[in-house]
Amino acid sequence: LTIDPHPSLVNQESCRWELVDPRKAEDFIRTTYTSCHHELPCSIARDADYWNYLFNNRASAQYYQLTDGSSEPLGYLCLNQEGESLRLLDYAVGEEGQRQLASSLIQFAKVHHFQKITGWMPWEPPFSDDFALRPRKQEITMIKSLDSQWVIDPTIQQAAGRFHEIDHV
Repeated sequence: LTIDPHPSLVNQESCRWELVDPRKAEDFIRTTYTSCHHELPCSIARDADYWNYLFNNRASAQYYQLTDGSSEPLGYLCLNQEGESLRLLDYAVGEEGQRQLASSLIQFAKVHHFQKITGWMPWEPPFSDDFALRPRKQEITMIKSLDSQWVIDPTIQQAAGRFHEIDHV
């Protein structure tokens, strides 16, 4: 199923969604991911081979470029439909666009009559404010330092909460 954004999704708190071919928008997606995650104390580095794997492994997923009212790119998100659920697989949006992403994701699901939104979301605002988040029962985020000098402290553990389902192996 191709999910097309509905015109009513554009409002003051929301953002515009443009369906993009991930191969044609690969530079934008990669650059956006890197710029949104590079300042976190812990993130997953995605090289060209890894991006190729992600695009091939999620061939049915749909990528959307998000823009604000001025048409400036806010970021992207990757969705998949699973029955009556909309699954958030991946996204990269700067801090200033987090609220717009959460708001427009809820609107999108309502307009397209999805019963729920699933996927991995960080346990922090706006996601913790706008969604009834539940702990994952089966998939867990595990990190292990390969460098004995690197200490996994609470800041690192919190940053790992921003890992995306698409990176889960």
